[in-house]
Amino acid sequence: MTPGREIAHAIGSVIVEVSPDEVDAAGELTLKARVSCSPALDLKGQALLIKDHDGAVVGTAELVTFVDGINETGDTFLKAPAKAGIYWWTVLCPARATDDFAYEEVAERFSITVKPHATRIVVWDVPSAAVVGEKFRLKVGLKCSGGCRLEGREFAPYHEHNRMT
Repeated sequence: MTPGREIAHAIGSVIVEVSPDEVDAAGELTLKARVSCSPALDLKGQALLIKDHDGAVVGTAELVTFVDGINETGDTFLKAPAKAGIYWWTVLCPARATDDFAYEEVAERFSITVKPHATRIVVWDVPSAAVVGEKFRLKVGLKCSGGCRLEGREFAPYHEHNRMT
């Protein structure tokens, strides 16, 4: 190729898949991206930047395969925000130019739905009868969907109208 002569390509699409559909706060999510060019161009080795809702780079995803004109990353593991909500992140394919080809930067926004951790409660060894106003013992187990350690957490039973003490 003649130096300084570039073949122009256009990034036709960047498709982002994120799983799971809803992720626990501060949990792990998996991202996979597909990039196509016109005309088709093998971009294996190109790194895509992943930016969070504040524009900070939170990871990269390398294009590792090129099949039937589609470049694809492997699974990229990222940490979700610690606060529940819907976040808009971006996958960015940076502009690139060599002696053989050139293409402009392309970004694709995608959403992440972050949910609060679910807590499961199990109660056992409850007496079959209890006298109003008298103390009794029972056992309580708590489990967090995010695997949080709950030892030493305070637990208080509630009546439908008043807190029980």
